[in-house]
Amino acid sequence: MQLARFQLEQGLPEAADNSLNEASALCEAGSFNKIVVAGEQAWLTAIGVDELPALKTASDEAYQWPSRTVLQSREAAILRLRLGKLYWILGGEYRTSKEFCQTACLQSVQLDPSLAGNYTQLGQYYRLLGDGPRARKCFQKAISLDLEREVAAAQELADIHMEASEVQEARALYEQVAALLFILWVSFLSLGGNVEPDDALGPQATGLAPTVDRQGLDGCPDRASGRPAHQRTGHRVLARAGRGVP
Repeated sequence: MQLARFQLEQGLPEAADNSLNEASALCEAGSFNKIVVAGEQAWLTAIGVDELPALKTASDEAYQWPSRTVLQSREAAILRLRLGKLYWILGGEYRTSKEFCQTACLQSVQLDPSLAGNYTQLGQYYRLLGDGPRARKCFQKAISLDLEREVAAAQELADIHMEASEVQEARALYEQVAALLFILWVSFLSLGGNVEPDDALGPQATGLAPTVDRQGLDGCPDRASGRPAHQRTGHRVLARAGRGVP
């Protein structure tokens, strides 16, 4: 399982898929680990509504698992967050209705309050609804837990500062985002990555507001392009180093 997550972080979806298949074969039928592997397999290919049933089933089973250990609660929280993110990607009522994205993320918080990705996703949800104060608190919580993985939260918070004419606070966050993206971009190139023209960091590092993928750093599928995020190139691939543990 951990090997598969590491491979996915490195932009190797085929290798991750093979590792998950091997892990699934080793897991006892009906076991908690079997459920988690099934959830990860669904998330690996998640692009649209077709993957929702498999991910939801795995997430529900992990969430309802009796007498979880601390580690199992962490795994269940990750699957619940993955479900919330897929709801967000699907849009429409899946994104705006409390029973879908928001509920999944709040349940994930109950399972593991230290999972930073939950607060990024909840912040985006509250911002969509126009609840600025709640969104601000969520983004602040996300970056306090894990700034490197939650770059999207930092930019969202910076945008909120700009909207409130808090320019100095916004600039400080934008500079942090640009610095992190530059480091990730250089790291990606050092691994032999190729950069598409629209993925080059270039001017994004020098402007006041660098562009960041707002889905966070966990390999959330790219709804606009129809491709899973791990199939992208350039700095955005490295920026998703947190896919395994959002």
